[in-house]
Amino acid sequence: ESAMVDVWLDVEALQLEPIVRPIVANCILYPLEGCYRDQKIVEEKIEKLKKLLEVYESRLSCSKYLAGDFISLADLSHFSFMRY
Repeated sequence: ESAMVDVWLDVEALQLEPIVRPIVANCILYPLEGCYRDQKIVEEKIEKLKKLLEVYESRLSCSKYLAGDFISLADLSHFSFMRY
């Protein structure tokens, strides 16, 4: 069980976060600072996000939570960016 938690923590940190951070920055943070967003980056990252979310869909179709049938740090670690 702890190995699956580690796997999904890595997925969040190494795959999801590098995709979502530029989307959040360009769509939310930059406009608040008076800067323009780079729509090309946003569109590229959204396409990558769609592919990654298919992995999540696959996992969650056979498991109630990411690491199994229990909520874990793996699930909680996804909240910070996914709320956007």
